[in-house]
Amino acid sequence: LINRFIVICFDNLQKIKPHYNILIHEHVKTYVQNKKFIGIKYINLRKQITDNKLKKKAKNLKKEVLICLGSGDIRNQGIKITKYMLKKGFFVTLIRGNYNVSLDSYRHKNLIIKRNIKNIQDYFKKFNFVITNGGTTLFENLHYRNQVYVLPQTKHEYVLGNFFQKNNQILG
Repeated sequence: LINRFIVICFDNLQKIKPHYNILIHEHVKTYVQNKKFIGIKYINLRKQITDNKLKKKAKNLKKEVLICLGSGDIRNQGIKITKYMLKKGFFVTLIRGNYNVSLDSYRHKNLIIKRNIKNIQDYFKKFNFVITNGGTTLFENLHYRNQVYVLPQTKHEYVLGNFFQKNNQILG
């Protein structure tokens, strides 16, 4: 014990050596004092997600898609994929995060843009088809048994997306 504390980290990829590290995927070699826990069985979901009862979703006859690419949409793919899905005849709900302000003025009759959603799980429950980044939103949508297409925003999300695709857990 360092100063009588046990250090437990989630997804620690830094050079510090905690006692325990809980990782979904070990992107780089990590070091611990006691033990690593690695794998998708260690995904840590928010209580708002896990407390919701999973109901069988009705088949959605409308072509609807939820697009949610994280709080920053660092590759600015949100509007691009939104325009593409609108051209394909989808009704699109685009959720924009705290750090993304570009092109909020874009309008289309089949588009709803939402910002900074507090109860995002309500949207995950409503939609069957979701386009998201490869982070927490991916895990939460898999929990809701949604069909998910991943647009990775970082190198680590690309690795996770490939992992889930190889296991046939996402569309692509």
